[in-house]
Amino acid sequence: MTARYFKIHFLFVLAFVCSAYVKAQSPVKLKELAKQEIDNRNWPLAYDWAKQAYLLDSANFESQVLLALCANEIMEYEESKRIFESISEKDVGKLQPDANYYLARALKELGFYEDAEIFFRKYVKKSRTKNVLLKKKAEQEIKNCAWALKNIQTDDSLYVYRLPNALQHENADVFPRMNDSLLNYYFYEEEKKTWSQVTRPLGEGKVSVRTPMSFGYMTFLGDTAVGVETKEGIGSVLLLVRQDTSWVVANKLEKLNEGNSTMPHLVRINGVLHLFFVSDREGGEGGKDIWIARETKGVWGKPFNAGSRVNTIDDEISPFYFNDKLYFTSTWYEGFGGWEIYFSNGKPGSFQSPENAGRGLNSNYNDWGLSFNQEKGIAFFSSDRPLDDGSKFPPCCTDLYAATWQLKEEEITKTKTDSLYTSLYELNKVLPVKLYFHNDEPNPDSNDTTTVFTYSETFDEYLKMKETYIRKLGKEQGATETTDEEVDAFFENQVQQGMIDLILFESLLRKELLAGNTVKVTVRGFASPRAASDYNRRLSLRRIASLKNKWMKDEVFQKAFETNTLEIIPLPFGEIQAKAGVSDDIKNEKKSIYSKGARLERRIEIESVSINKKEEDTAKLEVGSGIVYLGRVAKGSFTTKEIIISNSGNTELKIDNVEASCGCTVPVLMKDVLAPGEKTTLKITFSAPNKTGKEVKFVTLFSNGNAIKVITVEAIVE
Repeated sequence: MTARYFKIHFLFVLAFVCSAYVKAQSPVKLKELAKQEIDNRNWPLAYDWAKQAYLLDSANFESQVLLALCANEIMEYEESKRIFESISEKDVGKLQPDANYYLARALKELGFYEDAEIFFRKYVKKSRTKNVLLKKKAEQEIKNCAWALKNIQTDDSLYVYRLPNALQHENADVFPRMNDSLLNYYFYEEEKKTWSQVTRPLGEGKVSVRTPMSFGYMTFLGDTAVGVETKEGIGSVLLLVRQDTSWVVANKLEKLNEGNSTMPHLVRINGVLHLFFVSDREGGEGGKDIWIARETKGVWGKPFNAGSRVNTIDDEISPFYFNDKLYFTSTWYEGFGGWEIYFSNGKPGSFQSPENAGRGLNSNYNDWGLSFNQEKGIAFFSSDRPLDDGSKFPPCCTDLYAATWQLKEEEITKTKTDSLYTSLYELNKVLPVKLYFHNDEPNPDSNDTTTVFTYSETFDEYLKMKETYIRKLGKEQGATETTDEEVDAFFENQVQQGMIDLILFESLLRKELLAGNTVKVTVRGFASPRAASDYNRRLSLRRIASLKNKWMKDEVFQKAFETNTLEIIPLPFGEIQAKAGVSDDIKNEKKSIYSKGARLERRIEIESVSINKKEEDTAKLEVGSGIVYLGRVAKGSFTTKEIIISNSGNTELKIDNVEASCGCTVPVLMKDVLAPGEKTTLKITFSAPNKTGKEVKFVTLFSNGNAIKVITVEAIVE
């Protein structure tokens, strides 16, 4: 068994199957043994046999396929990728129609989302496979890769950290759960081939270790618990009660134990005792599903499925219900790779579509087993992500992690109740909105800085050109077999998604305008370097004008422009900001017009928003554009910028508080009481994180306890 496979094998049974001693065999016999173990779904042993066959005859096509497939299943993705790349190139899907699926899967799990999406598209479009389930999975993975690319740089308010080494073990540490002030979890010992249960305080105190453990996957609720008893590889959930210092069986829960049942979570919802658990019993959506049972007057009812909004044809595991959300783990939904943590809002019987729990809890490795302790404000989970020591590869097995929220309760309440802050947060969450254009559109060969066309019109015309792009690229020398899929991905993930994002942004913007607020929208223009810089600057202004023209077709937006409550601040970069490597060769249309690099440069971005709340008072705070752009800053650096604020009203203005949205942004106000017409300086210092990407923070100024201005602070961390 390989180290990578071990990390997830424990999800379903707390057992370990050792690889058999490999005697000298012929490649033919070794391949037969590998196929037998594949039929038995014993992938670690199948991998061992396939590896031996490959080492003896690495040129044999069947040996290559067997090893690549087994490596993929036990999560040895580097090895699987290397072999499947060779198979895909030589075979072109004739003998092994599923090769591109497994190659795409390996690429995705290694974090190469863009390449993975292209191969998933190629598999769906061109494979002759008869595996309907795999094709459905590939169709979902196309969405997952696009989501991962869009969300890879996102962050949240979670502080995630690995628990101290004193709590970790050499092999897997899994299923952390709090019972009162004690943390319970399980670890595996390779030498003894046994699982043990650990009970310990988070700080100093007595540590209890049970080997072998009495019950696995225990979930606690006062003096009641549910644990898992495993016999001959089949798990059963059992209701337990505390007896002195031990737990004894109170109810065998026969109704719940049809099939393999595991990973329980016991919780009261509106005073009713509920048990969430994982089972492969009949009547599910496929694979292992999450099921729910209720206790009524001391009797447990028949379990019901959590429903098709939660469960899929893949496996869903590790349920935990907390604050009207069902948290669980799956590999089906949109995510970064591996097992990921999701949540569905709602109550049993009415769950909503799942959402990814975010980059803090999830990685492109395996993250699962989330649990919460509300009293201590902490969550626990297991992960095999790389250690925070610069190492490239993950540890042997899963370790224990914790997550805490950086926002204090009063800050959370303020965020929810303050409409101005919330409006800005919702608007900026959509940003940047990227809108793409065909070469030299609108108004080609023009020096105008405006246009009569709307973005909707240029968008529709651009979509019609998709086949032209495929044809032009296909005719050019050097076109690859994945050209069709790459162009499809661009038009779907960039062009069409940009319009979807724009429509969402417009709906949020409309609410602010109808509320009487004044809004300034910053739009930055980009262009490929095919033409001169001054021409591209004018072209960028035309493209920004096409967005304004679209908005002028809307009655609410038109009125806002006419009354100066809506303003577009254009920033036409043109060629100056084009990425290095994008061709400016007019004679080579493939590179300067139709290539991916050129396509990505031809865009405008709605990148920031400033909202001035409608004021009834005569004292009026002015903060300029309301946007502080710090430019490109280095990781870990400090950047300070001063802005002038003033009182343009006719009465005294008292600023009683200035707050930043995070500790990384520090505002300092030189004077807090301003007479009519008086000015002062606001100094803002930003501490850049140790990661690259766009950062957007907010500084809120309060008067009489109310938020009256929010300043947007932007930086690009390099």
